[in-house]
Amino acid sequence: MMLTFLLFGMLTLASNIQSVKSEPKIIIVPDDYPTIRGAIKAAAPGDTVYVRAGTYYELVFVDKAISLIGESRETTIIDAPWEGNVITVTSDNVIVAGFTARNSYGTGGIVLSQVKNCKISRNRMINNFWDGIDLYSSSNNVLSENDITSNYVGLYLDNHSENNIISRNNMTNNDWWGINLISSPNNVLRDNVMAVNGYNFGVQGEKLSDFINDVDTSNTVNGKPVYYWIKQQNRTVPSDAGYVAIINSKNIRVQNLNMKSNEQGVLLAYTINSSIQNLTIENNNMGIWIHASQSNIISGNRIIDNNWQGIELGYSSNNKIFRNNITSNFRGISLSSSSSNVMAGNNITGNNQMGITLYLSSRNVILGNNITSNINDGIWPDESPNNIIIGNNIANHRYGDGIWLTESPNSGIIGNNIEKNEMGIHADYSSGSMVLGNNISGNFYWGGIWFFHSNNVVIFRNNIESNNGEGIYIASETSGNWITGNNITSNEEGMRFYDSSSNSITRNNVENNEYGIVFEQSSGSRIFHNSFVNNTYQVSSSSSMNTWDDGYPSGGNHWSDYTGVDFYSGPYQNETGADGIGDTPYTIDVGNNDRYPLMKPYKPQHILVYTDKNEYYTGDTMQLGLFPHQPLKLHRHKTFKYNLFLFFKKSETPSHRWVLVSELLKNHFEGFV
Repeated sequence: MMLTFLLFGMLTLASNIQSVKSEPKIIIVPDDYPTIRGAIKAAAPGDTVYVRAGTYYELVFVDKAISLIGESRETTIIDAPWEGNVITVTSDNVIVAGFTARNSYGTGGIVLSQVKNCKISRNRMINNFWDGIDLYSSSNNVLSENDITSNYVGLYLDNHSENNIISRNNMTNNDWWGINLISSPNNVLRDNVMAVNGYNFGVQGEKLSDFINDVDTSNTVNGKPVYYWIKQQNRTVPSDAGYVAIINSKNIRVQNLNMKSNEQGVLLAYTINSSIQNLTIENNNMGIWIHASQSNIISGNRIIDNNWQGIELGYSSNNKIFRNNITSNFRGISLSSSSSNVMAGNNITGNNQMGITLYLSSRNVILGNNITSNINDGIWPDESPNNIIIGNNIANHRYGDGIWLTESPNSGIIGNNIEKNEMGIHADYSSGSMVLGNNISGNFYWGGIWFFHSNNVVIFRNNIESNNGEGIYIASETSGNWITGNNITSNEEGMRFYDSSSNSITRNNVENNEYGIVFEQSSGSRIFHNSFVNNTYQVSSSSSMNTWDDGYPSGGNHWSDYTGVDFYSGPYQNETGADGIGDTPYTIDVGNNDRYPLMKPYKPQHILVYTDKNEYYTGDTMQLGLFPHQPLKLHRHKTFKYNLFLFFKKSETPSHRWVLVSELLKNHFEGFV
């Protein structure tokens, strides 16, 4: 009687059937066939395979439009014995109900692959190696009243699995996701319970349409409602949120929440002018994900112990990320294809890989952050030109560089403290970059600054001290670099050049290194106005021909081991009267001589440069004034040379206003001639 009633409830029989069309039949396992696979093979489309209680050790493939019905999900068990999927559905219009599907080692317990109009209901998925239920490119299906527990993933939709109805399912104690939708839009979720999963709920995609799902607050995460807002504005997310996603919205406030154990702590996609402030975001797969969103503020958040990025920006611009505490994540902040964002005043420490990474991201500002004790690099721009890294503390990266530039030309590294890393600054294929006014010290393995395959780099007024390898290393087909005004002391080697030509090396203090300066296969550079003091070996030159002075009367370099005297003057040092230049050359090797060694360290003329204002508009004329601290000592042989760098920040409003950024944050700054 019970069997008859169940089948009557599950089947709809046509009242008018042509004589040539067979009636749908019911095949019972194990009465008619001992295995489920055998029964399915014998069934025709429209038939029902009814499976009595028991444990069936087999892999089931449903490739025709049938109903596969178990007597009870508690007692009708299909066990995959750790081989493939328990049940794989490859036909449209299939019903699967009333089973326990367990111990799969394939994609999942029940897998729908490229099908539609199927119904999966009242099943129990347990202990499957991957997914409890997996949908791949499958649409217009109904998944309801399933109990999905203790799998790696509960319910997984991927590759445009659209227009499905997912209701009254229970996802608990799955190792990774409870429910995750990847590039699968237009699904309806109602009354689903997600609790005690590794990451209870998440949505991922690229296009706006990927994020358009109907998810209301009847869905819960650890007993708290899901807020999945689409096309909203001027709202504040309620304080009881279990999950927050803001899609295609503006002026939304997310504040004072504790967000944990989801794919994202907070998701913003295609959203503008919104804020995420004063949240605790912990134990998510990703802390905050900002995708294709502009002009948002992320501030004052505590972002800790997330499995992947603390904050990730993709295809996003003009966002401000400031004063967040970002610790113990895989990476601190990660940008991909994102521009004109500001990251300022954040504490980024103890993350398991990098502090900040940029990929295909330009014109960003990384300002005044504390980036310390991350396992790998402090900051890693990769294929990311025209970024400014200014005023950060970047320290204690045991297995990585303070800053590592890869294919990131025209980068600005200004005024940072970079110490106690494996290497200070490491750059490959990053021409046109500037390294200005940094403290680079105590980097313990490779050295202070390395530039490989990079031309026209400026390294200016840095303190490069007590690094284990080279203070500065320029190598591998590089040329036209300008290295001036640096204090390079107590390194293994002060400067090394390998396969590098036509560089300008001036006004550096090179002191107490084992080697002051080393050239290998590097010719055509000009080295003058430097002080080489108390280095064990002042110079090492191999297969290299360079110019070691600036002619007369500008002079060459100061050498602490120079033993000559200064009684004469003039280009040939044969005119009566001392001139501060040694009367005999300083010999380095055959072909390398400093013709005009300086008797004392070079002292530049110190001047101030004034601008008429510190804000300019496109098309304005800037007026400069140059004022010496003391009268300039002119000489008939002397030509003054001055290198002037001006740094501007483009303002947001109006867009054609430019603000001059100087060392003193006023409309004057200092320089040397």
